[in-house]
Amino acid sequence: MVVIFTMAMGVIWEFNEWITDLVFGTQEQWGYNDTIKDLFIDMLAGILMAVVGVALIKRGSFDKLTDELGEQIDKKIIKRKKEEKTHGKY
Repeated sequence: MVVIFTMAMGVIWEFNEWITDLVFGTQEQWGYNDTIKDLFIDMLAGILMAVVGVALIKRGSFDKLTDELGEQIDKKIIKRKKEEKTHGKY
């Protein structure tokens, strides 16, 4: 999923460069090789981050990094349920 998302963002970025060149007459895209090189680097970065993410999850380090985020989300959910209960939506 990380690799696909990274590649998709790279494609959006390349479209942005192309449209900027068309509209403003700039030279953001240097040609086919530049575009392919950028997308290749995006793919490598996506693979690297996916590997790092899997390693963090397997080691349990990811849990430590996201504990506070999980607590904040839990508080929001509990708060929303209380509000729904008091307003008769629950």
